[in-house]
Amino acid sequence: MSRTSFWILLPFLLTLAGIMVWIDFFLGAVYTVEGCLVTLGVFVIFGALGLAFYDSKRFWWAGFFLATCLFFLYMAYVIYEWFFTGHPWNYAWASHSAASPLNAVAGLVTYGIPAFWYVFTGKFRPDEKECQEDFYEDEQDDEDEDWTDESEDTKWYGKP
Repeated sequence: MSRTSFWILLPFLLTLAGIMVWIDFFLGAVYTVEGCLVTLGVFVIFGALGLAFYDSKRFWWAGFFLATCLFFLYMAYVIYEWFFTGHPWNYAWASHSAASPLNAVAGLVTYGIPAFWYVFTGKFRPDEKECQEDFYEDEQDDEDEDWTDESEDTKWYGKP
C-alpha cells in the first residue's frame, strides 16, 4: 500500500477508534472486565491494521494477525449463534443484518474462510506466473492431440 493511501486512511481509522472508545466510556462498558477486554482487543486490532497500512512488507505479521483474528471471530460468532442463542435459522433472509445462525455461516464463508486461506497460504489467489504456466501447459496439451482425420479415405476427399 502506498504512503498516500496510508495517510488518507489514517484519519478515518483514528476517528473510528476514538468513536468506539467514546461510546464505551459513554455507555459505561469499560467499567467491567468484559468491556475492558473488548476495548483492549479493538485497540490491538486497530494498531495491527495501522501497522499493516503503514508498511505491509516490514510488518507482514500484522496482516496475518488481522486475518487470524477475523477467522477466529467469525468462528466464535457461528458457535455462539448456533449453540447459545435461540435465534431461528431464518432461511428466508428476512433481515440481512439480524443475528442468526445462517447469517453467521454466510459471514464465515464470505470473510472467515478467505482469511483462513490467507493465513495458511500467504496469498488470496495464485500468482500470475503460476496461472500463466497452467494456462500454457493446458494449451500445449491441446496441441499434442491430433484432431484431424488424415486416413487414406479422407485425404483426397473434396479435392480435384
